[in-house]
Amino acid sequence: MAATEKNGTMAMGLVLPFIALAEQHGYPEAQAFVRSYFGLTKPEAEDLETRLPVHRVVDLFNAFIDATGNRDLGLIGARLIDAEHMGIGEFLAKSRGTIRDAFESGARYTRLLGDGAQHGLNVEGDVVRWRVEIDPALRVHEAAYEFIVAIGVLRTRTMTGLRDLAPLEVHFMHSEPANTTRHKKLFACPVLFDMPITQVIMSTKFLNRKLATAEPGLGKLLERQAHGMLQRLPPPGDAAAQVRAMLQAELRLRDVSSEQIARQMGIGVRGLSRRLEKHNTSFRELLDDARKRVALRELSLAARPISEIAYILGFSSTQSFHRAFRRWTGTSAARWRDATSE
Repeated sequence: MAATEKNGTMAMGLVLPFIALAEQHGYPEAQAFVRSYFGLTKPEAEDLETRLPVHRVVDLFNAFIDATGNRDLGLIGARLIDAEHMGIGEFLAKSRGTIRDAFESGARYTRLLGDGAQHGLNVEGDVVRWRVEIDPALRVHEAAYEFIVAIGVLRTRTMTGLRDLAPLEVHFMHSEPANTTRHKKLFACPVLFDMPITQVIMSTKFLNRKLATAEPGLGKLLERQAHGMLQRLPPPGDAAAQVRAMLQAELRLRDVSSEQIARQMGIGVRGLSRRLEKHNTSFRELLDDARKRVALRELSLAARPISEIAYILGFSSTQSFHRAFRRWTGTSAARWRDATSE
């Protein structure tokens, strides 16, 4: 059994809207059932920060879709999500200066909502790609991807006050459902299926939009509180997988350190090293692998000069990047870029 499936947890706040949906679909005892299913007291069931086993939440979500026959429950549930359900992460995002800052903050504190899903931004010239990934070990219904993407779009509209805000495109990896009316209405842009990755494509100009709710002082206070909440979360069983996911969500590996990752996991640097040793790896090895992955992606896109790629990856010089790239691939970065662009 995969680590996330075995040990991951999810905040009760993301489950409450589906209890309301179940009641609307003719299941008046939905709340009592959920309490019994997870073994919760009434106060625990009403506490948005109560943590539930993520694999059991997924099983219940999948069973709910099967019982109702409504595969659009992800899109429907996303419309019921509000700031209270999203918790401190949304209030922290609102306090940031720009949309970009808000998205990066959201990615950093994803664990406060649940394990098993990651998201992050990739800026490529005039467009930015907000990607979403869910641990395949969870075996989630495709509606779960739609739920997460829809939340991102809807909450962004709320934070900016731009109710008609529309992405350039929305991509899903799963096949196109028989009816896409809800998808088109909610996203208000082309929605493509059977794509290589689930992502929302937007204009880079959008990232620099100022947030009217920005409050730097409040943001610092909320960030300290959010860090404390992260430290109190039960750690996932596979530390190596968690570090890989956290590195994958980072936009600039230059800014990443073992101290930062350990802090976000709620442990010390030595504790992080000991956990990674159990998986026969180290932070340096995982960072090296993340750098290789990003380097190959950036070179294939041909959007950045090699010197800039070396900088964002955290290399001290372009020469040190070239040495690392030859160690990874056996060839030079320039030759690899030429070969992949042919």
